[in-house]
Amino acid sequence: MFCSTGSFFNNPNAGGGGAPAFNLDGLGATGVWSMSRDLLSSFAGNARYTTATGVDSWKDQTGNGNHFGNGNASLQPAVTTAGPNSRNCADFDGVDDWMSTSAALSTFIANNAGFVIVSCLIDTIGSNNTGTPGGNQTIFSDTGVSTGMELLSTGPSAKALNFDGNYDTQTVTIATATALVLTWRHEGGNLYISKNGGAEASVASGNTSSLTNQFQLGRATGAFWFLDGKIFEIATFNSGSTPDATTRAAIIADFMRPHRRDLSLGSTTVPTAAFNRIQSPVNQPAQTFCAPARARANLLQGSGVANMPVICAGCTRLISSNTPKCPQCGHHSALPESRILSQPTSGSIEKQLQSGRIERLFLATALGIIGAGLMAAVVITVHRYTSAFSLPR
Repeated sequence: MFCSTGSFFNNPNAGGGGAPAFNLDGLGATGVWSMSRDLLSSFAGNARYTTATGVDSWKDQTGNGNHFGNGNASLQPAVTTAGPNSRNCADFDGVDDWMSTSAALSTFIANNAGFVIVSCLIDTIGSNNTGTPGGNQTIFSDTGVSTGMELLSTGPSAKALNFDGNYDTQTVTIATATALVLTWRHEGGNLYISKNGGAEASVASGNTSSLTNQFQLGRATGAFWFLDGKIFEIATFNSGSTPDATTRAAIIADFMRPHRRDLSLGSTTVPTAAFNRIQSPVNQPAQTFCAPARARANLLQGSGVANMPVICAGCTRLISSNTPKCPQCGHHSALPESRILSQPTSGSIEKQLQSGRIERLFLATALGIIGAGLMAAVVITVHRYTSAFSLPR
């Protein structure tokens, strides 16, 4: 049951049936906001947002209290649903809606490293100022526009920006009226942007000049360049918690999961090394798993990505995540924890499973042949032995 405050009665995570998966646990996120689900177990059961005229306060799930808000009720984004699964979201009208935290940008990212992921749906793009950044409709930024992501009607495209004394920008083509997962990453002297888990586009970019301004959603600066679109959820990481490539891919997959009917994820191959083979933790106590490994396993198993290998909770068989139930025992859920192996898989899950069955069949056949040979040798030896010592009739 959905409550007006954004919490779910008897279901701390609305991501589907079964036990909830808190997919950002243990990853050190500096800010986490979602209108439709709990992404941290420490937040479970709390209101995700409150409303006045629109979204009055969008709660930071980290517990740090860095909520997005707007004290002017007429400027608050509306609460609505969007995307293929009708998820709750903050709907910015493109006229004057915006939200801001009271915290400086330095609370969420560092000047030399940071990662921001946002799940959104853009309705229309009415700006195309290809010159100085800060002059286009904006998904997120700081109030001084030192960093952020804005939109251009050409393409159309999303543009990541970072100011290190000069603006450095990089773009990726997007589509309007379609659920998107976009990432902004600043690390190792480069600025990166990606869409829906695809390859990152990058440009060289030095340390962000200023992190003193407030983090905001839905506008560039002042009363200009307002977002016409919806934001479902957003998370931030700083230099101490910027996720590695494997973890980033898993986080992206999880952010894409609620929109999987609206996003092209591929249907036959494991897309990146993030989707490594998962081994059953039979005889492996839960406490032996370190937090990052456990968090990655939860992310991967809960992603719903096509051809994600998971372990059946009933028989520990490796099955595809798109399988409604285990073909072996009929269970509908994967094990709550699994250990990620270092070797990435390749090829389709079906081929991997088929290969495993062939290997087992070959092994069984070989053992059968060896066993039969040993038995024949024993029979022949016994026969010869008894024949040698038998009394003549």
